[in-house]
Amino acid sequence: NTKEYTGIPSLQNLSKEATASLRQRSTTRDNTDAFLTMYGAHRVQPSLEKLPSWLQDYVSKHRLDKMYKNSEKYIVLTCLQRDRCGGFSDRLRSLPFYLLFGSLSQRSICIYWDKPFGLEKFLEPPPGGLDWRCPSNFRELVNPKISSRQQRNVRNIIVGNCDKAKYKKCTEDGLKKLREIDDQFIIVHTKDQAFDKINLLNTFFLGHSYKKNFPDSGGWTHVNLIGDIFRVMFQPVESLSRRVNTTMKILGLKEKEYTSVHVRARYPTTIIGNIAARQLNISFRELDIEKSIRFEGRMKDHLIAVTNNAFYCDSILNPLPANTTPTIYICSDDNELVNHFVTHGVHISGRQTPIIPVAHQNKTGKLLHLEKDADDHAHLHFFPLVEDLLIMGGGKCVTHGVGSFGAFGAGLIGNECRALHRPFNGRPEKCPNDRVDRWAVNITVNHLLVDEKIGGEGKLNFEGIPSPWQR
Repeated sequence: NTKEYTGIPSLQNLSKEATASLRQRSTTRDNTDAFLTMYGAHRVQPSLEKLPSWLQDYVSKHRLDKMYKNSEKYIVLTCLQRDRCGGFSDRLRSLPFYLLFGSLSQRSICIYWDKPFGLEKFLEPPPGGLDWRCPSNFRELVNPKISSRQQRNVRNIIVGNCDKAKYKKCTEDGLKKLREIDDQFIIVHTKDQAFDKINLLNTFFLGHSYKKNFPDSGGWTHVNLIGDIFRVMFQPVESLSRRVNTTMKILGLKEKEYTSVHVRARYPTTIIGNIAARQLNISFRELDIEKSIRFEGRMKDHLIAVTNNAFYCDSILNPLPANTTPTIYICSDDNELVNHFVTHGVHISGRQTPIIPVAHQNKTGKLLHLEKDADDHAHLHFFPLVEDLLIMGGGKCVTHGVGSFGAFGAGLIGNECRALHRPFNGRPEKCPNDRVDRWAVNITVNHLLVDEKIGGEGKLNFEGIPSPWQR
């Protein structure tokens, strides 16, 4: 019952020994319960073919270097115990830029997290994809108890720590510095995870990946190609695959046959903060929102209103006849909110009976956050977090609000069908709206690094994406 992945780029150009090795490494485990349609070896080739040629070449070279154990140089994406890394989505939103940075510096890319756990506790490279795991000798060099900037045995370069007007020059200066260093490992990172800085860095990725225009991105948006990049680099570890597969079977979820609604209840908007402070009778400054949200009273009323609006947005995004029952997966960082809607449903105008969404059952409290709940938890306690992301990435539409986690779920489906139900101000945003419209941005030299030319072979075409309300 094994499933073999045979669609390896340029396979005919490899030696017989290399071909055999790739085929052997590309065979999945003999366990159908761990097989997912949305992620895995069978998704590598289709996703790879959708990427610009420079990135396809980068993946092929990286893979062959690993196979033949060539002497590689790396840029390392770290999250150490004293780093401020952000949550799961924040840490990976800048990945497209770092792939470009690795390509331009002729270095492979590897990811090393220690806060609170290694990424390999949740995800692994799919057979035939890009192996992002760091060699064992890097682990011998790094001290995870101190910050990336303070490492004594591994040099580091900070990117994006400059004014917008100087972004191109300072990024090119970082690339020049990187090219001059002969060390095997160089840690490359941003000063923080500010979404506007990440957006600017990803603009260089977009400029190098499209011919004349690229899709603009704002707020917490992930680039449209992140879903294909993700499937080339990641698949869930077997235990997590089993969990996702079991959940989807129990809930009756099939790839591209359901929509997802995500509500970030604990994001520190001013409205949420003021309500929580009044409930606890403390000042706003004394408040720790992540630990202070109580699904009761005025807070409960506000979050129910926010979520009702999210479901209304979903109903417009995915209109169905009144006699058809939609399948909607609801996820949130507050499990009491999820349980409320799974129990009571939501009333949508035009429907005589409430819609009952599906979700994980028998959960209480909040969903853990990789940055803010890093202490005193086993890695298995974070599985529900990653599971929500993977399930969102298997649906046909995602409705999300503030923060980058829901936006990551939308990115995993290429941003092709998504709605924003609550922007940064924290107030519900009525649908339809233009919050997720993606317009074509003309590529200029300011979007390109190291004398890259506009256009060229192997780059992608983009002429704009229709508004989701026009589908």
